[in-house]
Amino acid sequence: MHYMQVPSQVEYERATSVEHALSLLSRPDTRVVAGGHSLIPMMKLRLAQPELLVDISKLPETRQVVDGADAVTIGACVTHAAIEDGAVPDPANGMLAAVAGGIAYRAVRNRGTIGGSLAHADPAADWPSDSSTSWERSSTRTSSCLSLARTASSSIIMQ
Repeated sequence: MHYMQVPSQVEYERATSVEHALSLLSRPDTRVVAGGHSLIPMMKLRLAQPELLVDISKLPETRQVVDGADAVTIGACVTHAAIEDGAVPDPANGMLAAVAGGIAYRAVRNRGTIGGSLAHADPAADWPSDSSTSWERSSTRTSSCLSLARTASSSIIMQ
């Protein structure tokens, strides 16, 4: 017998600004979605059952990369493929590109985001284990992957 994995019913809203996303995230049982490669499989298995999905994929702030004097800040919606292809500064001397290149296969890297992988501690993406001290040890400057702001509902939005 074959059982179809179907997520529970969920509302969806595309955020029009960071402020709009934060206001939507103040609602209980709300999750952020961009690429969906980490969250959607969890929803299909009913390991995550949010009442509302807030799509941040079209917010320009979430795709920005800032190469500052002391840190490289990578927006949550930057894809694994962009990191693999060198479109993102790599203060870890090639480690970011190497980790990104080892995630799943190219189609997943084209849509999957670093924010989703970190927010869900996705074991299929190696970022959670590689995002701590190993980047700082391999770099001459301090690197930070994401700026995180926790909302009251414990959801995460990354900029």
